[in-house]
Amino acid sequence: MNRSTLTTRGRVTIPKHVRDYLGLSPGDKLRFEYAGDGTVLIVALRKPTKDAETKRSRRFLDEAAHADVAMQESGVGYAMPDVHAYLAAKVRREQVKRPSPVKWRT
Repeated sequence: MNRSTLTTRGRVTIPKHVRDYLGLSPGDKLRFEYAGDGTVLIVALRKPTKDAETKRSRRFLDEAAHADVAMQESGVGYAMPDVHAYLAAKVRREQVKRPSPVKWRT
């Protein structure tokens, strides 16, 4: 869980790994979206730089390759329909639990 403290002047520090993930730099604008359940979504109002997109894409592909090797070795993975539903919900910016792993090889 990521935490930050609100100062007496109403300021909050965004953790570095969150800034890196969003490709934020000093001076970037943010938008706050309110959900009915009391949560607030913070959205960067600028497009990430090409370099940030490339790094995020590379990291995603590296993690996917590592996960595939682990799945092949263990025989435990995720059902494709569960993964598709999870990704679709994430694209819609919904809070969703990760799919449960299943044993696919005996």
